Amino acid sequence: MILLAVLAATSLHLAEYKLGPDSQRKAGVPRGEVTAGKWTSKGVFPGTLRDYWV
Repeated sequence: MILLAVLAATSLHLAEYKLGPDSQRKAGVPRGEVTAGKWTSKGVFPGTLRDYWV
């Protein structure tokens, strides 16, 4: 019952959120770049492959 209330409240917040003017692109501001990579653990979980984005 509590879980349903939390999910309902979360859904309402997501539906009501609107981007403000600070979320828009600005002239003269450089754009970033997302780079993807893969990392294989050699420590705690040897051989575990992870995706990452920077």
